[in-house]
Amino acid sequence: PRTFGLDSGGFHTKHWDWQGDDHYRTPSIYRIVQHTWVDGDWVDEVAEAWERTIPPAGSSVAFDVANATFDVEVWGDGCYGPMTFTDGEWIAPGSDDYFLSEKAWVTEFAVVELVEESPGPEVVADLVCTPGGTMRTRAVVVFAGNSSEARQLGRSLKGSVEWVAEEFGSSVVARYAPWLSHDPHCCPSQYELDWYEWQDGDWVETNFEIWRKDPDAERL
Repeated sequence: PRTFGLDSGGFHTKHWDWQGDDHYRTPSIYRIVQHTWVDGDWVDEVAEAWERTIPPAGSSVAFDVANATFDVEVWGDGCYGPMTFTDGEWIAPGSDDYFLSEKAWVTEFAVVELVEESPGPEVVADLVCTPGGTMRTRAVVVFAGNSSEARQLGRSLKGSVEWVAEEFGSSVVARYAPWLSHDPHCCPSQYELDWYEWQDGDWVETNFEIWRKDPDAERL
């Protein structure tokens, strides 16, 4: 699980789970679990549960982001231009070494109503790309769901999907973790939560939070 948020009574974590037909990189269930300190121990309670359902053929959601061709624009080395994804994965043509080859994945997506002028629901996708090795760059991309062709709505957003909200202004909240100059390669010491709303044909950042690890905190 990943730490999702903090409040005065404890913290939340985000847990993923797989349904029978899920690709191993795209689990279709996640839960937000609240952990509260009570009488000397943590009490766990599911605060939210989300399950992505695969719409039947002929429904208003025609776009299958895990099996599609579209232009990718992910910040960092490589990961630009048209890519064809199969079961959520793309590998650069002609690559002999899987570990060192340029790759990209659709790691998570949600089907939600976000853009009023787009008929039907939208597909919000997490993209991860590597030029080879251990480096990873991430982006959030929103597609129209009513067409089998890739129709991207607005610009790509840096980071990964933290959550989407059909109410409260139809927001996409992205989590972006930049590396600071003193951070080790494995572990950035801060992250941002950036709120985006659909306005005048594009995504506009309307709010943000910055969470930073205290360098003086006790290390275990």
